[in-house]
Amino acid sequence: MKKYIISGILIVLGFAFSILFRSLLPLLFAILAVILILLRFLLVKSVIPGIKISDYKTEIIWLILGIFSILTSTLWYLSLLFGITSLICSIKSIKETGSTIAKVATSFSIIGIVTCVFIYVSAFMILIVNG
Repeated sequence: MKKYIISGILIVLGFAFSILFRSLLPLLFAILAVILILLRFLLVKSVIPGIKISDYKTEIIWLILGIFSILTSTLWYLSLLFGITSLICSIKSIKETGSTIAKVATSFSIIGIVTCVFIYVSAFMILIVNG
């Protein structure tokens, strides 16, 4: 439990410093902390009693990609790659299993794609107006 608290603090500090100093390096550290937490979650056999993680590994991977799509929404090439991959695979997973995790992954990937498109369309419009 202590490792999760420390990782959570690293994530919050990384995002805060990336906003304050307008730098990409703290954001990368925050993303690295998220990856470490999710890998630890995937390697544990059962975090929640009665649920086997091995049954939901693919859905959790699509969920992670959806989260990365949101986190990297200012980098269009990563955000669209993560978002579209997560969206396609999680929709297939919903059709096969009907999993709630896959539905959440679908919503995260849609949020990431829409955020990315909104950021770049807004920036393009600002450039045209200020021309």
